[in-house]
Amino acid sequence: MNHQEITAIDWNKSLVRWNDFTAASYTLSPDAHRILAVAISAIAKDDQSFVTFRIYTKQLIDFYPALKNDKNAIGRIDQATDSLMSAHIKIKQKNGWLKRHLIHSCQFVKNNGYAFVDIKLNNDMLPYLIGVKGYFSAPKLENIKHFKKDQHFKLHAYLFSYLYRGTTGNVTIDQIREVLDIDNKQYKLVWHLKSRLLLPSIEFIIAVTDIKVTIKDVKHGRRIAGFKFDISKQLKVSNNTQHKLDTNKETQPTTNLVLAEQYKSIGVSASELTKLIAKSSTKNSQNSDQAYLQQLFVYAKYRADKQTIKSMFKYLCGVLNNKPLLENLYTPNCLIKQKQTQHKLVEARTQQADNVQQQSQADEFELLSKKVEQYLSTCSESQRQTINQAFKKTAFATGLTRLWKPLDLNKPYINAMYYRFVANKYCI
Repeated sequence: MNHQEITAIDWNKSLVRWNDFTAASYTLSPDAHRILAVAISAIAKDDQSFVTFRIYTKQLIDFYPALKNDKNAIGRIDQATDSLMSAHIKIKQKNGWLKRHLIHSCQFVKNNGYAFVDIKLNNDMLPYLIGVKGYFSAPKLENIKHFKKDQHFKLHAYLFSYLYRGTTGNVTIDQIREVLDIDNKQYKLVWHLKSRLLLPSIEFIIAVTDIKVTIKDVKHGRRIAGFKFDISKQLKVSNNTQHKLDTNKETQPTTNLVLAEQYKSIGVSASELTKLIAKSSTKNSQNSDQAYLQQLFVYAKYRADKQTIKSMFKYLCGVLNNKPLLENLYTPNCLIKQKQTQHKLVEARTQQADNVQQQSQADEFELLSKKVEQYLSTCSESQRQTINQAFKKTAFATGLTRLWKPLDLNKPYINAMYYRFVANKYCI
């Protein structure tokens, strides 16, 4: 098989795709997305047809943090090839959907200590990926290297395709579901779709890419009918190992203007931010990226709203020395998780209060039962019969006549009502 070897992944390569391909519907595992992105980035402008790209697993693992930090990375890549081969793509056209296989062939090979993936795209995708003219998007491969979920890849691709306009305009809920390939059974409530999927995904995209996104509700009356996304470029510092921050340079504090402005708002100077970046990079290679620093800011702002912090820089240095907290911090859902924890705490306290109340009621009924049993032990048989007849004539008993003939006091519910009747009428 003729193939073109990809011996090194160029982080600065662009993923040139016609916007119709970007808006297409297809579902891939995150690892499959990663392989596909490398293959698309390797396509040359003057190619006349697709070739088989040979992508070595070592290159994939070295480039993508999610693979680099997983001992089972090779197995994941193998599974990703299955996902690629089963992938179908639906491209919306005027008269319906064009449905095609995304991949022509894909093979995982492991032999003599090395492994690679041979992948060739379906020739039906030629108009969408080769010689692209008109409206197309071309994000850098660097922008997607930290993505963790299928929705991250899809939402970013969709939003990036509107970067030249600055806005998506009004997008209906159904259109969003098409973009993210989710059905009506998922995130049934609009606010669930927004709070649990869109907002965390947007937060993550802002943290790890060079685009800034804001989301606005589109309402019909009081009902949210859709959303509007505004997109713009933002300055970012590359996370590539060849472009790591040089903490010894005086220019460092101003290299990342976005982070500098954010940290300045919570009392951290540019020079202190430089020290935090250097300190975070020594803890974990994954933690030195933009997403972590962004999330560290979110956490710091959250804590500042909850307590008085004299020196935010010293406080964050302490956070960086807290290994369990560091592990939980590296997620775009940090603030959401904090709120979820608070919610669970409130639920636990509520449940505890309910348990106390139920126990109190149980204790109260136990005392009442002892009084009733003591009273009944002093009654003759005829007196008991009189009490039973009186109980039968109550509104409760009359309504349940068909359920207990003859009177069965062994039934817990009936027994409880009987005891309360005797207590109220004869004992108390």
